[in-house]
Amino acid sequence: MILDDDNMQTMSLIEVCELLKITEQTGRNRLSSGMPMPPNFRIGRRRLFIATDVIDWIKEQSGTKIRISQTVLEEVAIARRGRPTKASLHLNKK
Repeated sequence: MILDDDNMQTMSLIEVCELLKITEQTGRNRLSSGMPMPPNFRIGRRRLFIATDVIDWIKEQSGTKIRISQTVLEEVAIARRGRPTKASLHLNKK
């Protein structure tokens, strides 16, 4: 299958982070924790984004609030160090 080069312009994680005005480490953290980020894929060790998908994702996000799922909140509560908070104790009771 031959792909048209115009439709397959890729962006690196650094380029996407610059476009989103976040640091590269914040982008990596968001990817690893499952927080909203544009659609992406990996080739070897490189994480790549298709430019048109990134633009479409930004347009989609601009009209909606970002919601964090309950599972992400539970993972964050489990990963925290130190004395547990009332909220984390409440999550563990369920």
